[in-house]
Amino acid sequence: MHFAAFSTLTYAMAAQNSTTGDRLALLAIKSKIKDDPKDIMNSWNHSSTNFCHWQGVTCGARHQRVTHLDLSSGGLVGKLSPSIGNLSFLRSIRLSNNSFYGEIPPQIGRLFRLQELRLYINSFTGNIPAAIMNCSNLQFLQLGHNKLVGKIPEGIGSLSVLNTLTVYGNILEGGIPVFIANLTLLETLSLNDCQLGGSLPDVFQRLTNLRIFAAPGNNLIGTIPPSLYNCSSLELVSLGNNQLTSSLNHIQGNFLAIRAATLCLLDLSIWFMMICISIVVISFLSDDEKDDVSCNRSSSPLSPCHCHPQAHELRLRSNTSQDLNPKPR
Repeated sequence: MHFAAFSTLTYAMAAQNSTTGDRLALLAIKSKIKDDPKDIMNSWNHSSTNFCHWQGVTCGARHQRVTHLDLSSGGLVGKLSPSIGNLSFLRSIRLSNNSFYGEIPPQIGRLFRLQELRLYINSFTGNIPAAIMNCSNLQFLQLGHNKLVGKIPEGIGSLSVLNTLTVYGNILEGGIPVFIANLTLLETLSLNDCQLGGSLPDVFQRLTNLRIFAAPGNNLIGTIPPSLYNCSSLELVSLGNNQLTSSLNHIQGNFLAIRAATLCLLDLSIWFMMICISIVVISFLSDDEKDDVSCNRSSSPLSPCHCHPQAHELRLRSNTSQDLNPKPR
């Protein structure tokens, strides 16, 4: 009986210490905020002990621990405190559309329960923390529109339940990593305007759930790999403003045939030619819009062509087509 009472007391003390730790972590996060124009954090103060009622904070019903932190679109200016890593029950961090700056604290890697990390549209600098690989339950990793540098860490390839990876609008090095082949549950991959180079890895046959693949505005070279045509779940492909080369007939025959039954947008943007630059936009109408599906005419050798009835739009800009290059006389 004494042992049971002691165990209950020990558990209660541990729970109190944990909730106190969460409160102190939240106050440490607030201390790094330099400007709060919407007064989101007014309720975050030492006199208010029930932090579960603080704006942007959600706690679990059972343990009264912080499970969700949502300060998105708050106009906040400041750094993200390393104390974020002390909120060990966190399942989601949503800080998008603010003005956070400085490095993303590697202490986030302690949050093994974390499922969402949404930090897009901020001014974070430095490398993407390699410690993110420890967040084994992560499903949404959104780091777009920051000032991040360096390579995409290889450890991200171990995030086996990742659904969305967006790192667009950063200043990254290297190419599109081969390890994306390990992300078999991935549905959205957005890598646009990241200064990535090299060729597209021929690993897309493993990404059977991929719906959106966007990597325009990079320095990609080579041809579109055959495995990309095997992604039957694709709804949007955007590869414009690169240095890719391919045959338009080859692209049509693969993307717009059986494999791309769900394809809504194929954007290969502004094809560079040897003499001039031509912008060709071909719109494909659905069966509901037009019974007789056909391509709009253009001045290029591409039209007329055969269209897949489910394809809504094909944009061909800023790459190199073997078909559109002028033939020598």
